Order: sequence, then C-alpha cells, then structure tokens
Amino acid sequence: QYGTRVTISGTNLLGVSGDARLSWVSLGGINATVLGTATSTQIVVIAPHGPSATGTAVQIVAMSGAQAIKNNSWTYIAEGAVTSVVPGSGQIGTVVTLSGSNLLGGGSSMSTVTLKGVSSTINPGACNNTVCVVTASSGP
Repeated sequence: QYGTRVTISGTNLLGVSGDARLSWVSLGGINATVLGTATSTQIVVIAPHGPSATGTAVQIVAMSGAQAIKNNSWTYIAEGAVTSVVPGSGQIGTVVTLSGSNLLGGGSSMSTVTLKGVSSTINPGACNNTVCVVTASSGP
C-alpha cells in the first residue's frame, strides 16, 4: 500500500565492486522513495502509489549497473478509503465511528487516527478493515 515502509535485506544488494551507490528501487515496476543511505545488506524504501497486484517483483539497480531482483515478493494492497464519519462533529470525549474499506491497509491493527489534525484514542478491539471506533482527544 502507498506509504508503507519496506525494508529490503540481502547480500551484495549494490554489487560487489565499482560504484556501490544505489540508482533506484522498484516495487512492482514502480520506483520507490529510498529512505536514508542504502547499504550492501539493507535498503529501506517507501512504497509508491500502485495498482492492486499480487506477486510482483522487487528490483534494485546500483549505479554500477548491478541488479538484484526478487520475483513474486511484493503485493500492492488497495489504499484504504473512509466513506463516513459519524458524528461529523463533536468535542473532547466524543466517540466517533469511521466506516470505509481496507482501513487496516493489509495490517492487523490501526496505529493512529487523527480527527481534524488531532490524534484520537483508538478504542481497544474496535477497528477492523471496514470500521474503526475512536474517542476524540484534546490534541497535542
């Protein structure tokens, strides 16, 4: 899913000689944003926008021309969508129900929910792929 932090681990990811700098990384044929400095054993990227697809390849290309490809190793999951927020307004302590699709983005839990830029409290056990119940908080 777009925005997912992906850690790619291996050996000689940037080749064994010559220019050991990273040229690009693609997930399912779409270039990803590299975070930090790539090493020969680890590269961290942020997944780009992509269509829902399973079994796509991860490809790494170094400035030296060295390539590493792992087929059938990346699945794009459709981005989540919020279709309703009930109630649409409230104050601190208001319980809010968010409905939509793929809200967990392929994960098993919700990590944060913000309401108008303010973090809310996720009610334990109250989130799944289609519904998440939160309590409005006082802000940062």
